[in-house]
Amino acid sequence: MKLVDYMRDFIYYWLLVFVYAGLIFYFSSLPTIPPLILKIMPETLILHMIEYAILTILLFRALINSKNSSLNNIIFLSITIAVLYGVTDEIHQHFVPGRTFSVLDVFGNSIGSMLGIIINLKFYNKIRQIA
Repeated sequence: MKLVDYMRDFIYYWLLVFVYAGLIFYFSSLPTIPPLILKIMPETLILHMIEYAILTILLFRALINSKNSSLNNIIFLSITIAVLYGVTDEIHQHFVPGRTFSVLDVFGNSIGSMLGIIINLKFYNKIRQIA
């Protein structure tokens, strides 16, 4: 693979993962959840599930297109990276005034990550059937 191809693939698949992870970090750095988000989604556990389902979908997409690994390894890596990022994000929130570490949020992150894999596998299997 040429360097140009490698850079194109990195930007196409991984840049969105890093930008999205940065957005998660930014919002968890705020002392309170913005009111607009709370109006749209008052239940923060569901918000965490959606947030980490999206992160896992992006991780799966990046890993499936950049690693020569088995599907099981890519699933494992996607979930592990998302859940560990969620744990570190909760630790980070512990040091933000007005925010706390929440085991319930980690649980929501983990469930969301698994839902992200289920969504990915539905699309992955359909794409493989077409090909």
